[in-house]
Amino acid sequence: MLVCMFGAVGTVYAGNGPHVPSYPRDVQSFVQDRDLCDHLRGEIPDQQPGNEEGVNEAVAAANKACKGTDARLDALNAKYANDPQVLQKLKTYEEHIEAN
Repeated sequence: MLVCMFGAVGTVYAGNGPHVPSYPRDVQSFVQDRDLCDHLRGEIPDQQPGNEEGVNEAVAAANKACKGTDARLDALNAKYANDPQVLQKLKTYEEHIEAN
């Protein structure tokens, strides 16, 4: 059985799929931001003659999206040190990815 309802409050899903854990809002926000960061990091092209502008734009976009995520990851690891479910999710993210 699959039920999807859309409304002013949000989306409700009920189905027979795998259980998806629910994380605290600050963790959800981090996951969303960091997933964008990691996506943009993967979009940085190789440095080639004549493509400096494209590389610089991709690096700038990644730096903007990634700014502050190292500190947020450290803070969330400390805050949820006794929550194995949250820690398991946070461990999927590489530490110290921001340029100094």
